Amino acid sequence: MVDRTPLTRELRSAPPLPVDLPGWRHEAVISNDDWLPAGFYAVGGDAGRRGRVAAVWSIAANCTSAVTFTSNAIVGAPILLARGDCNLLRVRAFAVHAANANVGGGNAGLREERLFRDAAAEASGIVSQYVLTAGTGVVGEPFEATTPAQVISSLIRSEPANRADRFAKAITTTDRWQKCATTTVKAADGKSYRISAQAKGAGMIEPRFATLLCAIQTDAGLDAQTAQELLSKAVSASFDRVSVDGQLSTSDTCVLMANGRSGHDAGLDDARRRVFVEHLTGILRYLAFQIVRDGEGTERLAEVTVRGPVGDMEPIARAVARSPLIKAALHGGDPNFGRIMQAVGQAAGEHGIDISRLQVSLGGIKLASYGQITALTDADQAELAAHAAGAVWSIFVNLVEDPAAGTTSILFSDLSYEYVRINAEYTS
Repeated sequence: MVDRTPLTRELRSAPPLPVDLPGWRHEAVISNDDWLPAGFYAVGGDAGRRGRVAAVWSIAANCTSAVTFTSNAIVGAPILLARGDCNLLRVRAFAVHAANANVGGGNAGLREERLFRDAAAEASGIVSQYVLTAGTGVVGEPFEATTPAQVISSLIRSEPANRADRFAKAITTTDRWQKCATTTVKAADGKSYRISAQAKGAGMIEPRFATLLCAIQTDAGLDAQTAQELLSKAVSASFDRVSVDGQLSTSDTCVLMANGRSGHDAGLDDARRRVFVEHLTGILRYLAFQIVRDGEGTERLAEVTVRGPVGDMEPIARAVARSPLIKAALHGGDPNFGRIMQAVGQAAGEHGIDISRLQVSLGGIKLASYGQITALTDADQAELAAHAAGAVWSIFVNLVEDPAAGTTSILFSDLSYEYVRINAEYTS
């Protein structure tokens, strides 16, 4: 049986970022501590056989927010409740129940979710419509909220802390480590503000303009419209550029809460907005990397970059990142570029993409050009084998002759024996 109670075990430390993926960590802004911005508190704990619960909230009433949700047509009760009964511009608290996602429960699931939400709201003294909830874990099992509601209420009343560690641990399911990131920004007006974020995810990862579970807090000030604009930009450049298994979750939720406690208005002008979104994107790209690196048994990563017309790049990149054949070859360190050619050709056929100028490279070594296999020297073969045996593959697909054409990239993980084991045993 898969262990879904990580609060009872020691989570591993996140592995270091591979040196050849510098774009996924903004070294200048990411710190290792887990202190929350001013005015924010968090809790997390074990709710027995009912899983785990966690919450993070602002004690400042003047809090604005932005939210993104999954684009899956089937969503859980937390998202249905949020869309129907939550002021998404004024979220002050984010409460999560882990191990059961509360998906497919119909009206009963909504009633249980409301019970959980209202317990968190009452304990924190926040109006229910300003409390957002989320669930993660098994899909399709009835959710009974009595115990989670009692535990979250007790934790909020008795154990709040200005740290994110227990929140980050409690929202994990198959994660091997908790995922936190924090930055302190020294603004041009002499004031400093903080951005912190906690995420969870290892499997069922392919957000596509939504995101997995992620809570973001800042003591900078933002109006709700600007917050939504900046969050959407940051998510599109981070979580939406990763894939573990090509599976879009029913529960993906990301919330940004800004309480203005620092006295700095990060949305006042274009210059301030640029600084804020740069730091926010840096944090989310770091967390996105950690999710793919976790990946329910991930041993190797690959980054596929596609150059070509705007409408053609994304289908090709997604086809490569989702291919179980490429992911299996990646796991085995087998530089079988025929798998890449197959995935590119499949996407091209389905989407009417011109591949007459197609070139494919792996690790900087050109393997095919204009549909013809490239003859490799012994030195090329040795370099290719060394690259394939490494921790990170670099795949480049070129659809045009213009070197100035745009590119898009996706970071993805291998298909491991451990991934199959975890998902074969997930509800057993």
